[in-house]
Amino acid sequence: LVINVTNNKMTKIFVYGTLKKNHANNFYLDDSEFISSTNTKEKYVMYTCKNHIPYVVSNKEKIYQINGELYDVDMRTLDEIDDLEGNGKWYTRKLVELDNGDWAYCYFNDTIDISSGEYTISLTGMYTEESYIST
Repeated sequence: LVINVTNNKMTKIFVYGTLKKNHANNFYLDDSEFISSTNTKEKYVMYTCKNHIPYVVSNKEKIYQINGELYDVDMRTLDEIDDLEGNGKWYTRKLVELDNGDWAYCYFNDTIDISSGEYTISLTGMYTEESYIST
């Protein structure tokens, strides 16, 4: 199966945390096209650390679909977001299918140590500061 999320030098990304509208890092997407709010088709789990930065994990429990926003970004913006997310070092950008039928890149962090007690689990799969409990 070949999935092409890049078209005319634009790439679709799915964001679920501080890159979403009305959050601290959304300015990275100022020159990008917002497509829609949507969810992942597959279930994952979302954690946050004490500073309220969310992490979606693909190699743990499969609890709920992750809620987020779909954008069309140019290569410059994708590179900037890769730098922000530490792509390949901290987060890893992977393709996901969304419940609206689109495919997009999403950033996962499968390296966090949830047993450390520094992370809380989302109750809903939606990033808000109020939607977490201690693990």
